[in-house]
Amino acid sequence: MAELEPTGQLRVAYRGLRNATGRLTYGQRDTYAWVCSGADSFSALLFWRLRLPDGARTADIVAALRVLLERHESLRTNYLHGPVQLVSAIGELHVDMYEAPDEPVSAIEDLLIARMRGKGIDITIDLPVRAAVAVRNGEPYAAALLCSHLACDLGSMAVLGTEFTELVTLSMAGEPMPAVEHEEPRHQPLDQAAFERTAPSRRRNANAIRYWSEHLRSAPGAMFAMPAPDEPVEEHLTGFLHSTAGGRALTKIIDRVGAGPQTVLLAAVCTVLGVRTGVNRCVFALMSGNRFRQRLHGYVGALAQDSLLAFDVGGEDFDEVVRRVAGATLTANTHSQYDIDELMPVMDEIGHERGIAFNRDFSFNNVSDYMSLETGPIDVPADEPSRIDWLAWDHFPELLMCHPVAVGAELILAFTANLRYISKSELELLLNGVEQLLVAAADAVLPLERSEEHTSELQSHHEL
Repeated sequence: MAELEPTGQLRVAYRGLRNATGRLTYGQRDTYAWVCSGADSFSALLFWRLRLPDGARTADIVAALRVLLERHESLRTNYLHGPVQLVSAIGELHVDMYEAPDEPVSAIEDLLIARMRGKGIDITIDLPVRAAVAVRNGEPYAAALLCSHLACDLGSMAVLGTEFTELVTLSMAGEPMPAVEHEEPRHQPLDQAAFERTAPSRRRNANAIRYWSEHLRSAPGAMFAMPAPDEPVEEHLTGFLHSTAGGRALTKIIDRVGAGPQTVLLAAVCTVLGVRTGVNRCVFALMSGNRFRQRLHGYVGALAQDSLLAFDVGGEDFDEVVRRVAGATLTANTHSQYDIDELMPVMDEIGHERGIAFNRDFSFNNVSDYMSLETGPIDVPADEPSRIDWLAWDHFPELLMCHPVAVGAELILAFTANLRYISKSELELLLNGVEQLLVAAADAVLPLERSEEHTSELQSHHEL
């Protein structure tokens, strides 16, 4: 792939409403330790591919970024030892510009993101946001945004991406750009930190700690308790299942049960894991966006925290598992805002009592740092045979992670595993098992005892 050639910088001067200092929010405190440690720098930075309307100019990009910086205090905040957050009203963002080689927009966005990642972010002195633009024949061709996880979660990145495109469109039309002093006051991270010290918030925190304590005590020792491969490999591997049969089956199940695609997929994945491991109790961390209340719509800041999903796979049929997952997800999200400094001692105490610590040995993500969930129609033949593509990684945080990449005419489902503990053959077995289960459950309610017939290969390969 061709390299980007630097062509200069755009300078975005901004003037917000206040300089202020205050405590961190629950979400910020949850991420502060590992962001500062640098132990997982891959996940400490989030990116977003910015959509540029046709005909956008660099001046429109500057105007849009200026409004975003003035509107959202998290984009102009530093984090000092204590920890505390320091909001600065006035400053300047430097946006690197590059000449775009003859590559598709998605490839250029990847190059822009790689350039921004390479510079990193010092949260004590740098703005927690970077932007980069590629031009072709002097006109903007691609743009991307990168933020510290302390300043934004993925929900915030989506807000910024939407507002950026709206603002660029406004600027292109020659309309006056919004002035932050005339807009409806926004709920900012400093406001959220203050709210979390109120009595109602403290009661919710106490309820969340009790919820976690109850379910951690009933959690299985491991979500994927299987023998390690005979020949472990020091890398992580992702298998991408591409299945038109799975896509059609998923659509039918969604229509019948009335659940979302991620709920159905999670139910299928956990059912397959239960068949494979013989463990039907599922307790694992699931990232929650925590944007349920009206004041948090459009909020830009680190809100997302782990929720603890807890349910049993067993029951009469697969549709019941889907409904059980939907209810358990709602309950888990209700208890997903908490003070991590109060939860950690409880987790340590339970780990000491049980003789085993709670680990993220399995996770199910709806968005990741390298993919996004696409729900529109995908132009593939209806009879396209299923296939699995493979991608190796040097590093990935979880032992086993499942991620729905695309739902529509084609289902694309990814499993990523640490090959020290889970073999490539095991990944292939799990992916095929999920596809087989969905197809079997597509046209009629599938009794759970019959689900094992359709995933029998999982039970017959305990020695891989």
